Amino acid sequence: MTPRLFAILGTLETVVAAALGLTLARVQENRPGVTVMAEEPLPFDHAPHRFQCTVCHAGALSQAEAGLPGVETCLACHNKEDERKPGPQTDSIRELATRGEDLVWLKYTNVPDHVYFSHVRHTVVARLECQACHGDMARSSRDSMEIVVPTMDACMDCHEEKGVTDDCAACHR
Repeated sequence: MTPRLFAILGTLETVVAAALGLTLARVQENRPGVTVMAEEPLPFDHAPHRFQCTVCHAGALSQAEAGLPGVETCLACHNKEDERKPGPQTDSIRELATRGEDLVWLKYTNVPDHVYFSHVRHTVVARLECQACHGDMARSSRDSMEIVVPTMDACMDCHEEKGVTDDCAACHR
């Protein structure tokens, strides 16, 4: 299956899941063509969380991996004293914290083992905004979330546009 056809089928799969109201996600393992359907721990909606990406994905400014927020990150806003954010998701976050459990989010972007990608190299050194690779996640909702997983072609196009290295050894180990 060609990468373009795989991407089209993946988009169709996401649209169908959203139309059915399912909180499903495509997770591609580090082997081409292997896809697993799984459910997120909570139905998360980026749209009402209108703050910098790095509030929840703190590693983007200091590490290779951006990271995913744990329950403590969520509790910074959704805490017991703040009743302005009621709802089933807030209740679930508080219940997890009470039980001493953490959120285990799905990881949507797994790069192959032979590829080295560093968020800090792209956000701090190259001064790219998160949206350059991931699209406008702040405007996406649970029902219309489009997960943008950068491809090698997209990376190469950006490297060419920015005039940075296209040496294979810079990203491939």
